[in-house]
Amino acid sequence: MGRCPCHAYWPAFTTQSLLNLNLKIRLDDIIYTKEGRPGILSVVDFNISHSHQLVVCAVSIFSKVGIDVEHHHQTSIDEYLSFFPLDIQDLITASNTPASLFYRYWKIWEAVLKADGGGLSAGEKVKLKNHKIATLNEKEWFYFQVNILPDYTCHVTAKYDNISIRANEVVI
Repeated sequence: MGRCPCHAYWPAFTTQSLLNLNLKIRLDDIIYTKEGRPGILSVVDFNISHSHQLVVCAVSIFSKVGIDVEHHHQTSIDEYLSFFPLDIQDLITASNTPASLFYRYWKIWEAVLKADGGGLSAGEKVKLKNHKIATLNEKEWFYFQVNILPDYTCHVTAKYDNISIRANEVVI
């Protein structure tokens, strides 16, 4: 039996309010960009990520959204450091907890890339502007950490900073 938490519902937006919109969304309404990012005919934006036995989903009717989650497992972060700018590489390697910091930045990067929809090839263009804003192709993305379970790192990105995030766990 796996865990299937669904995360990141936006301001005044719940599954019930989606149903109340009476959008009559069908599986046929799911479209894909040329990069393979799914969407629902410009009405609702969503993004999904999974790691280990966990699936997370971000849903928004207000903004494009990205989410990424990772289960902390033993990995050699050295092979991935080159994806980051030198200042971030230095922060990670100088940290007392380099793996934890690596996962934090990696999940921010991937969430921004997924929200933007341009794919991983744009990774070197993601820049951290400050402690809550990342930029990609001159667009600002606000990022938020979502604390879900121990040994997991999860971040959500959106175009706005005045969001509320609520996590609901669904066990299947």
